[in-house]
Amino acid sequence: MTSSAYFPTSTHLFEMKGKDARDFLHRLTTTNINGLEPGDFRPGFFLNPQGKIRAAFRVACRAPDSFYLEVEGGAGDAWKDSLLTVMDQFTFAEKYELAETTGLANTWIFGLPGATENRLEERIIDGETLILLHGSKHAFAATWTSVWGPRTAVDRFVTAETTGRMEESEFDHSRIQTLFPRIDRELVLDANPLEIGMRYAVADNKGCYPGQEVVEKIVSLGAPAKRLALLSGVGPLPARGAALRTADGMEVGSVTSATREESEGFTVLALLRKNVATEGKKLNLAGPHADSPLEVNVERVSDYE
Repeated sequence: MTSSAYFPTSTHLFEMKGKDARDFLHRLTTTNINGLEPGDFRPGFFLNPQGKIRAAFRVACRAPDSFYLEVEGGAGDAWKDSLLTVMDQFTFAEKYELAETTGLANTWIFGLPGATENRLEERIIDGETLILLHGSKHAFAATWTSVWGPRTAVDRFVTAETTGRMEESEFDHSRIQTLFPRIDRELVLDANPLEIGMRYAVADNKGCYPGQEVVEKIVSLGAPAKRLALLSGVGPLPARGAALRTADGMEVGSVTSATREESEGFTVLALLRKNVATEGKKLNLAGPHADSPLEVNVERVSDYE
């Protein structure tokens, strides 16, 4: 894979450390923090008692009592604010420090040679430290690395390790094709992580945390009520929120993201009721004219296991 760089608009990196940092994160999130060793990197959530998302993050273990928390801010940095709010709500007498690592630049690199998924790496290049967070292949079906460091060091690294910059439209097209949920699109506050294809961010058999009983019940039933799916069609690019219906007019989902393909084609991500989330299923999508819906085909459904 040819490596390329993408520059996210609002990503934040925090350092959390102290004797209660590990226990706090383990008790309150979907991640098995007690199972992390230095160098491990995982996604996770804070959930409400109904199993809905309150905050999303990626956590890297630096030392037994020290962690990096990476957070995508989203529109107006609402996701950053949500993380800080929920952590403050659950903090009583716990001993830990949480501070944002300001002054660092960030870029994501796809296809970085030698990257090992789910790992934290710290490199010193020309006397400057770069923090490399190698994500899971669940995200883009390829190696994906979030790079943090001084702006000049990040720029030099990007120039040395990539062949070009990935524009916003290219990034969106790539992540839609791999059913990667994006902040403020599929990954929204109060979503269920199992419905948006992020089962891998919920650890099994790690003990209680807010929302755990609901999550375990969904898992035991075999599938969530909705599934994230990739659909294709031909015609005008659908709008976010456009309704999807069966042939008899029953609404069974809505578009969350859309991207243009060749020859007037398009692909979309949509949340569908599980009874229609089947590859090859034909559905109708609301078009620009109410009396002329577009036919779309379910191409893939996000992994649940």
